[in-house]
Amino acid sequence: MASIEALRAFVERFNAELDPVVRRKASDVAMHMPKTAARNNWAAALALETDDVVILERLIDVVGSGLREYPKNAEVLRQLLHRTTERQLRRQLFAFIAPQAAGGAKGKRQITGGSRGRQFVR
Repeated sequence: MASIEALRAFVERFNAELDPVVRRKASDVAMHMPKTAARNNWAAALALETDDVVILERLIDVVGSGLREYPKNAEVLRQLLHRTTERQLRRQLFAFIAPQAAGGAKGKRQITGGSRGRQFVR
């Protein structure tokens, strides 16, 4: 089964699942799937929709680790930053994106290497 077909089947089952414990385990499985644009797009969209902290932690890692390949992920992470009040999630988001000044910092941002495979935006 091609990875896109596998992801499509996974997403259908994930969306149909109502049990939060099963959805959390499935989000853990998604972290280990091949890194594709389809997986990235699914993770980014789901991150903006879900309120489950455990799932969000995993999706932030998926979206954040794809910053180099998908620069638009930074906007998704910023939207999550404005939406969440959970301290752990905010710390995790700041591991991938730098805080911006209230007036909107000017200048060029640069993606740099980080610890444990994470990247930082400066």
